[in-house]
Parts: sequence; C-alpha cells; structure tokens
Amino acid sequence: MSHTLKSRIIQMLWVLIGSTVLVSGLFFWLLIQEVYDDFLSDRLLREGEWIAQNIDWEQMRQDPNIWREQRNQYKKMFKFQAELTDAKSFQAKKPIVKSYDEKLTGTFPIHRSGQIVGFLSLELNREQAEVEMDRLRNSLIGGMILISVLAALASSRVAIQVVRPIEEMAQVAIDLTKKRFYRRVHGRGNDEVGRLGHAINRVAHHLQKQMNALRQSEQRLISVMETMESGLLLVDGAGMIRFVNQSFERSLSYSTGSLIGQSYQVLDQPFGLFNLIEQCINREQKIHDEVTLYLPQEQIYEVVVTPMWEDPQGVSVVVMIHNMTAVRRLEQMRKDFVANVSHELKTPITSIRGFSETLLDGAMSDQATSREFLQIIHDESIRLQRLVADLLDLSQLESKQMSIHPEWTQMKPLIDSVVKTMEEQAKNRKQKLSVQVDSFSAKVDVDGFRQILINLLSNAVAYTPDGGTITVTAKPINDGWELCVADSGIGIPKKDLDRIFERFYRVNKDRSRESGGTGLGLAIVKHLVELHRGDIYVDSKVSEGSKFRIVFPMEESSDR
Repeated sequence: MSHTLKSRIIQMLWVLIGSTVLVSGLFFWLLIQEVYDDFLSDRLLREGEWIAQNIDWEQMRQDPNIWREQRNQYKKMFKFQAELTDAKSFQAKKPIVKSYDEKLTGTFPIHRSGQIVGFLSLELNREQAEVEMDRLRNSLIGGMILISVLAALASSRVAIQVVRPIEEMAQVAIDLTKKRFYRRVHGRGNDEVGRLGHAINRVAHHLQKQMNALRQSEQRLISVMETMESGLLLVDGAGMIRFVNQSFERSLSYSTGSLIGQSYQVLDQPFGLFNLIEQCINREQKIHDEVTLYLPQEQIYEVVVTPMWEDPQGVSVVVMIHNMTAVRRLEQMRKDFVANVSHELKTPITSIRGFSETLLDGAMSDQATSREFLQIIHDESIRLQRLVADLLDLSQLESKQMSIHPEWTQMKPLIDSVVKTMEEQAKNRKQKLSVQVDSFSAKVDVDGFRQILINLLSNAVAYTPDGGTITVTAKPINDGWELCVADSGIGIPKKDLDRIFERFYRVNKDRSRESGGTGLGLAIVKHLVELHRGDIYVDSKVSEGSKFRIVFPMEESSDR
C-alpha cells in the first residue's frame, strides 16, 4: 500500500477503532459473565422461594406421580432439576444457593404452620447457561464486527474528506512546479486547511502574474533581438548554438533556423568565426575584429565576441556582428570630400596668388598682360565664390536646414525664363536648345526649381559637343508631372550612373574643370528634388547622350 497521508490516517483510525472495540468487547464480556452468574443465582433463589411457598407439600408427598409431573413442568419452564426431601435431610433454616463449575444448586426450606416440613432442592446445569452465553457471545462478536466495519467506513470517509483538500493542495503545488500557474485549490472553508488553500491560491496568482510579466519581458527581449540591425548569436557552455537572430542569418547567408542546436564549429563560412569564439573561450576575454566579405558585394563587418560566466557547463559566448559598410563608406566619403574641397579651393587660390604675384613683380607695366591676368583672377574668384555658395547650399540641404515654400505656378513661363538664361551659353557652342512645355500649373518652390533646371542645363551644355542638341520637356502625367532634360552629349558610363549624385564626383574631370563646374550641381539637384517629394531618374549611353527625368507629385509638395 502506498504510504500516503490518507492511507496512514485510515490505518491509524482502523487500528484505534479496532483496539477500542476489542477492549470494549472484552470488558463487556467479562462484565456480562459476572452479571450473568449473579443473575442465575438470583433467579434460582427467587424461583426456588416461589416454588417452596406455593407447592402443595402434602399432596406431593402422598402422590409421587403428581410431583413427578410437576417437576417435569419446572424443568421445562425453568430449565432446572427439582427434588423434595424431608426435614431431616438438612439443618438449614434459610435458603442456600451455591455455585460450582458445572452447576448451581439451591436448598429451600418449606414452611408450613411455622414449621419446616421439608426441603426443595434445585439444580441448574451450567451447560444450559453456556448455550445462552454462546449465543450472547456470538451476538456480541457480531455486533463488534458490525460496529468495527461501520466505524471503519465512517473513519475512511472522514479521512478522505480531511485528506482530499490536502491532496488537492499537494497536486496544485506539484502543478505549480511544472509551470501550470493557472491551477487553483477549490475550497472556501475558514479552518486551517481552508486558509492554507487560500494562501496557495494567492501564491499561485502572484506566480502566474510574475511569470506572465516575465514571458512578456522575454517576448519583448526576443522581439528586440530578432529585429536588431546587428547580428546576434548565443553559444552556451557546452558549445551549442542556442539563439541566433534573423540579421545574423541574413548577413552571413545562413538559412533560417539552420544554426539552432548546432555546434559553433559549423561557423567556418564565410569566414572563420569559430576561431574567434575559441579564442574568446580560451582567453576568457572580449575579442574585436573587422572582416571584409564579398556576398557578392563588398561588406565590412565588425565582430565582437564576449564571454559570459553564467552557464555551469562552461563559458558562454555572445557574438555580435555590426555591418560597418555604410560607416566606412561615409568615412571614405568624408575623406574624399575634404580632399576634393581642398583641391577645388587650392586650384583657384593658386591661380589668384600666382597671377597677383606676377603683377606685383612688374607685369602691371604691360597693360595687355595686366588685363589678361586680372581677368583670370576675376574668373577664378567667381569660380571660388560659386564653389563656396554651392558648398553652403549643399550643407544646408544635407542638414535639413533649408526649407522650401511651394506655391501654385504656371510652369511654361517659369521654364522659358530659365532656358533664356542658358541660351547665350548654348549659342556660344552652336548647340540647339529646344523647349517643349505643356501649359499647366504645379506647386513648386520657384527658386528651388530654377536651381534644379539651371544645374541640369549647365551640365547638358558642358558635356554636349559643339553643334549638339539639348531638349527640355515638361508635361502632366498620372498624379503628377515630369520634367526631362535630354542631350546628345558624351553620355555617362554605366559604372558611373550610381555615383553621379555624389559630391565632387565627375565622370570627366578635365571637361568639368574647363567648364568651371564645381562637381556639386547634381548633388544639389537630388536634394532639391527630394524636398519637392519627387524622384529623379537617369538614362544614358556613352557617345549617345543622357536624359535626366524628374517626376514631381502634383499637389504633394509642401513646406518642409
């Protein structure tokens, strides 16, 4: 039998009830035996005295047959033997009852007229009494058994009722250890067991609340780690990969979920990351490294491997990879920008200084030479002024400090006025400048739009050979309108198309400097187009020309 609390209580109650019933039965049996002996003696005394008083002595002595018949009736009625003797047989004057092991005897004097005329002797055989005692004992034993069974059943029921809430509490406690925090103890009593149940329910409620909070925090943490731009990987003390986020898998071209449960030794591609993990485990210190991968484009990653000592199996490792490609490109662009600005500033400053020194050294006496040198100094100063102005504009655009103020404007007059400012330059190079603009209104910042079109036309004039063609078109389209500037110039190689909007980037550096360009025009155009919520597209082929197409929304431009 299982040694449960219920079984122990039932066993204890059964033993207690059995012992109590047995002791009580023995006590009652001994008491019954004693009382029954007294009862038999008293019965023999009373019945003997009654017979001695009521017997017809003379008749019984004269006719023995009558006595014999009467004696049989006494035997049948009272279960004892009766005998009559004369007065000489005994000397007793009072009834005498004696008890023996096998029988009870009684001698009763028969009084008539104040004299003892004889004696009545009665004898009760104990065998008859033993039969009665056996029946009484069997009844007592049966009653004891019945009482014991009923008491056992009652005690079992009581034990079950007492233990059931405790068993329920124990099961609830076991379920709580198995993270089944929704389990509760059913019972609303106010006794000690009921209060214990209420206490367990309160503990379960607080545990459930705390676990829900922990699950939410864990889910939020996992969500944050999954959506991180940086790659994250966790290796436990046994060297098994326990967590990896999508950015890590995507960055290193692993399929989703393929690394979970694997050894970190599988991290040998696309570079030996497992070597860095082993170094971190062996040295028990943080490892920094930067790797360049080609997947297939060049990507630069910073790898940080950090040890943790929370796992009893060994040193756990957290691996973070950061994509530094954009940062490194920005650093390179900054370096290039500083170099380009320095170069662009150095050229006109050098010219201005050189020609001014020549004039100071005596060239001023030659009027023609002086005028030529002063014209060069003037042109270089204008170029320097234009470069500084473009730098300031670009700086404001990139730092979001420049705002535009769009207003509804008739586009044909605006475009015609801008084109007229460029006609002289085009005529000087015998270029054909044609305009095809529909009559419509659009919401634009006038100054910003003029700068966009001037920069595009300046590039078209600069990069189109003499006698070439430049075409400006503008027309409404679905949900907007478009501006196109096409030329029949030298074109742009395909490899340079993605970079023409970078600062100081030139496809043909010599031609650009000859034209007086700063290398910032297209960068300014791109930022101004974005301020108008537009998009700019380039279509170009070498030796065939270029086409810049800008799509503006019809009503989306607003103050920004």
